[in-house]
This record gives sequence, structure tokens and C-alpha cells, in this order.
Amino acid sequence: MREKMQKSSPWMTFLKATVAVRFQKTDGELKDEMYKQSKYILQELRDGESVWIAQSAGRTKNGIDRTYNRILLMFALEGRKQRISFGDYFNEFSVVPVSISYEKEPCEVQKAKELYVKDKKGSYKKTPLEDLFNIGAGLKADKGNVRVNFSEPVSGKDLSSLTTKIDEGVIGGYKLSKLNVSAYNLKHDDDLFGLGTEDINNHLQSLDIKPKQLGQYQSHILNIYAGPVESKKEFGLEVRL
Repeated sequence: MREKMQKSSPWMTFLKATVAVRFQKTDGELKDEMYKQSKYILQELRDGESVWIAQSAGRTKNGIDRTYNRILLMFALEGRKQRISFGDYFNEFSVVPVSISYEKEPCEVQKAKELYVKDKKGSYKKTPLEDLFNIGAGLKADKGNVRVNFSEPVSGKDLSSLTTKIDEGVIGGYKLSKLNVSAYNLKHDDDLFGLGTEDINNHLQSLDIKPKQLGQYQSHILNIYAGPVESKKEFGLEVRL
């Protein structure tokens, strides 16, 4: 029963199975699935298991990581059913923000292309195997240094405060690279840490794309790398290499 509940969710990924399933449902079916998933998560946690939950649907395309708060609402459905307040429900467990920092974005060109087309046409239609191709490309591509950071557990009395604390934990734990800072400098005409813009300029020139594509995608690639620096500044967190 638990395995069935685990694999039936359209937007949850579990470390045990590392399987993400997405499909369309009616409102009634989706509501039922959300309650099943919430009950499953509570069962696992009270049995002493750990559950990994993505903060949003997929990795950021623009360099800005933010928690999709409806995931937290779904998470707390079983608590509401048992008449447990939102704050008490999450305080029962350890909510640990996790950050995975890549020195080099493995799918930067694909992401920039999608954002560029959306800007021009208002939408972007993926080919049938595009997601599978991007997963393969992301696994094989050079990521440079990769760092995983586990922040201190966070809690919140309501949805807004918990969402903010998760975001602060994820963003605060992100390890900046010279590419991040250099891209920020180029985007904002700044000179943080005296790094200038050489690193990001060299990186842009090294991409295996045509000059016309570079002109089209450059601003989006800059956003991907500058975003983590901007987020740290927005939340008043320390900016350091």
C-alpha cells in the first residue's frame, strides 16, 4: 500500500525510489492523491524514516530558488485532518533545507533556449523526448565543483514564516563560485571581490553554440549564474566565495 501511495504522486520525489511522476488529473482525483501522499509522508516520518521533498517542480531555470508553498500545504493536509495546527505539525519533525551547488550549470544552454523562446513567443513546447535528453545531458555534463549543504532544522508558526525560513536555509547554504560573482558583476556593472567579469566572459565564449545563439541566450545564462548572488543579497545573507 505504501509503495503504491509513494509512486502515485504527480509532483513528489522520494530518495528511496528517486522517481518523479507527473500526470494530469481531475480536481477530485488530485485532491485524493494529495491526501494519500500527505498520509504516507506522516506515516514514514512517525516510523523514523526520512523523506526528501523537492521545494518546487524541477531545478530553477533562472537561478532563483524559491519554495512552492503549496507543497507545504499538501504536506500538512493530514495534520489538518487530525486537528493539528500548521506550526505544531511541522515542529513535530526536523525540516532541514538542503542546497546542491554546481560550479557550472550542466543544462544552461537548454534552459536559456527555453526562456528565450518563451520571451519571444509566450510559450515553449517541448519535444516528446526533450526531458529525457536533458536529464542525460545533465548527468554527463561537466558541473565543476559540486557541494551539498545541510542547514540547521527550521520551523515556522505558519505557511509564510516556514516558507521564508526554508528559502533562507537553501539560499544561505548555496556555495558561490567565481562564475556566480563574475556574472553578477557583468549584469550589475559591479566588481564584487575584485573579480571583474573575466570568468563569465570566458565561460560564455567557451559554449558550443553559434554567435547568434549566444546573443539570444546570454542574458538568460547570466541570470542563471547571477541569481544565487542576488538571492543572498535579497535575504540579507552573507555573500562570500
